[in-house]
Amino acid sequence: MEQELYKIRSASACIKAAYSLFGSNLKTIFRRLWIPALAFAFIMAALVCTSSYTSQAAVEHPKLVMPLGILQSSLYVLMVIALVWILASLFTMLNKFGFKRNLLQTTKLAILQLVIDLVMVLIVAIPIVIAVVRQLKAVAAAQSADPLHTTALPQMQAAQTLFTPALLGAIGIAVILWLIFELILLPIYYFYMKYMMEPIHIRTHLWKSFKTGFRYWGFLFVTFFMMGLLLLCLYLVLFMPLGILHTAQSLSLAGIIMGDPSGLPSHIYILQFITSLATFFVFTFLVVWAVLVLYYAYGSIEQKETERKAIAPQHDNN
Repeated sequence: MEQELYKIRSASACIKAAYSLFGSNLKTIFRRLWIPALAFAFIMAALVCTSSYTSQAAVEHPKLVMPLGILQSSLYVLMVIALVWILASLFTMLNKFGFKRNLLQTTKLAILQLVIDLVMVLIVAIPIVIAVVRQLKAVAAAQSADPLHTTALPQMQAAQTLFTPALLGAIGIAVILWLIFELILLPIYYFYMKYMMEPIHIRTHLWKSFKTGFRYWGFLFVTFFMMGLLLLCLYLVLFMPLGILHTAQSLSLAGIIMGDPSGLPSHIYILQFITSLATFFVFTFLVVWAVLVLYYAYGSIEQKETERKAIAPQHDNN
């Protein structure tokens, strides 16, 4: 897969170049990636089905909740491994390094991203935890003040008691904090591409590359925004069948909680698995296209930096 990389492009030109590269090499991409893509789709389909069944088991078979939770945790680990496999295979087609090196580098970046996400989750969860603790204390105080009404609240009433305006406001603050962190960390995706395309080290180049990427934050933001809009439109169509099945299961579960029998056919989980398998298989190749957009954004930034450094000495001499 060869197409001029180090060239100054606008955000729309990066998207167009990624589409052109993806379309002109579709057979090669499919041949190289269909096995890891199928593995990822299989894992995601299993994860979707177990998640749906866990919701029903929590009502009908509570003893199965813990084993299903352990199974889901294992599937999440396998999902990350499959994504690393996909990205390593993709970058083997993009750079001059072999699969083993790309697999190692992608694994390091996956660990780094997981650490970043964990730190973000811990920070974002602070307002929610504070709001929940305060609300639980308020409920406990109210119950102790009125001992005649200390019986256990029904599940729906308890949820209404917890989800107060204060908690909803804390959730809103958490969402805003998450968006702010994502915007601040946009330049790290430039480092990810640079790390995969060049023989550099995380310790010595992470901060330096982040600062370089931050210099082109506006370009990265516009690129992500345009790419996100396109992906959103595609995802709405792609995940529509899966969303319909999920809605039907949610309504059925609500009926079961109220004492009604399930109105879903016995093969609903088989249908959900097949739909999820096809959906996430296609989803994998949309992710590939998104990576190619970042690939060209990286090449554009590198070319801009090269020209900026070439111009800087001339200004110094003048």
